[in-house]
Amino acid sequence: MKEDFMKIQRNTEINMMIVKIGELGINGQKVDISKPGIRNALINLLDSSQPQRMRAAASDYLVRVGKINLGDEFSTVRIDKTVELPTSFKNLLPGQGYTRTHDFGDYTVNMPGDPNATVTSELGYRTDPVSHEKRFHSGFDTSSKLGTPMATPADGSVLRITGLDKDNKPITQSTPFDPSNPYGLRVEVKIGNSDYGYAISHNSAVLVSVGDPVKAGQAISLSGNSGKSAGFSGEHVHAEILKRDPVTNEWKILIPTKEDLIELEKLGVAHAK
Repeated sequence: MKEDFMKIQRNTEINMMIVKIGELGINGQKVDISKPGIRNALINLLDSSQPQRMRAAASDYLVRVGKINLGDEFSTVRIDKTVELPTSFKNLLPGQGYTRTHDFGDYTVNMPGDPNATVTSELGYRTDPVSHEKRFHSGFDTSSKLGTPMATPADGSVLRITGLDKDNKPITQSTPFDPSNPYGLRVEVKIGNSDYGYAISHNSAVLVSVGDPVKAGQAISLSGNSGKSAGFSGEHVHAEILKRDPVTNEWKILIPTKEDLIELEKLGVAHAK
């Protein structure tokens, strides 16, 4: 009971601070707290109960993507040499995210994911880390460190964002695993005006809003440890291909057929070997 009260009190204080930041800005800079990426980063930065690396990733996002000068008086995260911070990324400019390729038979397909990270689970059957049963794994897992920026490989728009708790905060590794939300904080994007898209799961933050246009290579999320990965498989990125069902209009996980790969090649995201 005491812990619940303290959590409510902490969330109230954080929300009051964010409202004040929206009114006064930071170091003379206006801060748009209506943007989910900015607001989520501020929540993680101000919440002292969050892991230090999560807070450091939030600080990095505010400086690198939000172009906000936090200044010494607002530096709530104290860094020591033992903490590995995701503040520099190979071959990326500010605002960019990672994409990589995965093999699908005779094709390679561009997908969200860090090419510098290890692929820890391929598409196909595997032993599930939670149930320990043999189940089909519908995407590719890469062992990206928390806070690594992920991108969409093609221009398009944001379809859906899921994985926020009742306080509209991202479900992170500090949140007990909810079996009804295995993907954690998840963002889905459409490729152009096509019936194909991508999903990125287990994020620590989403940097876009539903309906936003996105460009190829634009950072749309920061990798994390939310949902099923929390307490089981650890921080990583789970990337999938999506396709719209013309009958139900739902976007579903796709295991691409040869015909799908040909269509993806026309969209510029698949390439015959």
